[in-house]
Amino acid sequence: MTQTDATIQSLADRADVIDVLTRYATSIDLRRWNDFASCLAEKVEISMPVTAGWVPMSREDLVGLASRIYAQLEATQHISANHQVTVEGDQASALSTLNATHYLGEDVDGGSLQREVGYYEWRLVRADGWKIDRMHMTINWVEGNTPRFRQIQATAEMPTAGETE
Repeated sequence: MTQTDATIQSLADRADVIDVLTRYATSIDLRRWNDFASCLAEKVEISMPVTAGWVPMSREDLVGLASRIYAQLEATQHISANHQVTVEGDQASALSTLNATHYLGEDVDGGSLQREVGYYEWRLVRADGWKIDRMHMTINWVEGNTPRFRQIQATAEMPTAGETE
């Protein structure tokens, strides 16, 4: 492979990884669960403040969880931006900003909006295209009706670290 070919492959890999991360976010907002599933490896590990550590899940379980959570919301907008991607062979890592706004509905006690801002840290593997197999979410700040959003997550049976081991 020439240097030019290697550069083109590197840029193509980077673009493909960013496409997966963007599709992950937009498919949640559009409730396109087949598109969401297409972003994920068969086995995924997630870590979010609400999970209190790493939680292994199957693709199907994560899609089911996401669909249960977001079915309870009127609308959402998830933004994954400022992607910093590193590709090493058939594995990639990425860092991106997180801005997730959740519209809880009209006349909701505590307010109709909840927003979380922070960072995603991703790991992807090349398997019939790039697939997310690990995602860590760091929340730097929140605003709005977070108690209601956490209640929605609990109702959807959001797993926590140690429950699936």
